[in-house]
Amino acid sequence: MRRYNETIKADVKRRMCPPARQSVAQISKELGIQIETLLCFTDFVDWYNHRHRPRGVKFLAPVKRQNGSAIAICQQRVEAYENARRTNQTRWRRHTLRWRQPEEAWINKPIEEPNPNLEPPLTQAV
Repeated sequence: MRRYNETIKADVKRRMCPPARQSVAQISKELGIQIETLLCFTDFVDWYNHRHRPRGVKFLAPVKRQNGSAIAICQQRVEAYENARRTNQTRWRRHTLRWRQPEEAWINKPIEEPNPNLEPPLTQAV
């Protein structure tokens, strides 16, 4: 069973998707929540997708990774760091940062459940 706030988030996301975009007042009326709450939620989603820069995706906004521009931005960063390293070698004692994008990015990666057929049987201490 889904928690109440997850249900609201899913409903808001589903209802706000183009092409049938509704007004905030219509959505809040349908969901039975206050307009201020809905505006706060949509502001948070906008901040997270466009301005938040998590470490897991190399300090890029998630929308950059989703639209495919993350690899080009990281390549520009590599070139800028290498150029700075060549220009002032005394500043750099170690390697530059690794800007390669990870294969997959998770907000909260689900815990992998162990395969019961592969686990050895538990024995009790006597």
